[in-house]
Amino acid sequence: MRLKLLPCSMAFAVACHLLRHGLNNSEGFVGNNWFSCGRENPVALSAYKPILRRDPKLNVKLQAWIRQQLRLVKRQEAGGFSEPNERKRLYLKKLGLDKKADELEQQKLQPPWHLNHIVAGDKFVGYFQHPELFDGEQLDLTLEAVSESEGTMISKRGDFDETMKLEQDYPIAFQSGEQKDNDMAAYTFHKFNEGWRNFETPMPSEADCQHLTLPMLRLFFKQVADVEGFPSESEFAESCTDASKGMTREEFLTYLRAESPDYLEKSFKGIFTGRRLRLRDETLDFDGDFQSDAKNLIYGFVSFNGKPGGTFNLELSEAQTAASSAAIVYLYIYICVLSWKFGCSLWGS
Repeated sequence: MRLKLLPCSMAFAVACHLLRHGLNNSEGFVGNNWFSCGRENPVALSAYKPILRRDPKLNVKLQAWIRQQLRLVKRQEAGGFSEPNERKRLYLKKLGLDKKADELEQQKLQPPWHLNHIVAGDKFVGYFQHPELFDGEQLDLTLEAVSESEGTMISKRGDFDETMKLEQDYPIAFQSGEQKDNDMAAYTFHKFNEGWRNFETPMPSEADCQHLTLPMLRLFFKQVADVEGFPSESEFAESCTDASKGMTREEFLTYLRAESPDYLEKSFKGIFTGRRLRLRDETLDFDGDFQSDAKNLIYGFVSFNGKPGGTFNLELSEAQTAASSAAIVYLYIYICVLSWKFGCSLWGS
């Protein structure tokens, strides 16, 4: 569909959406698909590839290292304060500008930056190190995404330019609603799947994660509510079409909503361990997390020839984010011209 064929009302809606949200908002765009802008989740998934798994002991070490890195970043950004915007917020309050200080506080409620990433064209820059490479010295690193499942990893000092397999968890919708509930339910069905939890077996397929068994549902409630043996076998059977297979996602959501419409959303933090990604080839394996509390950052561990011990840091290129902002302005002007041409006033006159 060509943009010039858009009806005026749609052009107005797109323009308003651009001004309000920009290109990197969770309610914005996926890749270059302009017509996904009304979705709560830019991915709007109906099918869900199982989330990436990680050895729990390794994850504990990774999260401890990430927390250390984030503390350093926040202190640098805030001039010594533990929170990046705390210094500015306190200064505004001191000047009596409480409204401005509150607006700064509201920024914490914005959607995570990574909901529209990683997609083709994304570029990240950073560094990595591993004790088996150049005596553990820090090496430059650039990731250029070819697609959502493939990327080119480049290091001038490391002297490599490799195509890497890219795996990433789907993002959880930011806005409360049906899409977010479906995203969270799918995540739950992956994480509480017997095959997914057994590291001695291959990763389960999407088809393997369509039902939640009674033992896994009880484990879910043990983790989010600290209750044992809930629900009973009879109650579980009453809530399933086929108890031998387990609950479907629809039955699971119906069951939780009978307790409270937002039960899953309120309890989800008890099981959510972050959005993960993995980049690998024959020798290098980058295993990391998108950082929701630090804009544009990805942190993780690196293995080389199967040996752990390395770390990496990637940041979405500033040139790309600046280009996105410029694209908003140009696209808005273009829509304004088209709307005027077709006799539609963007200002409602």
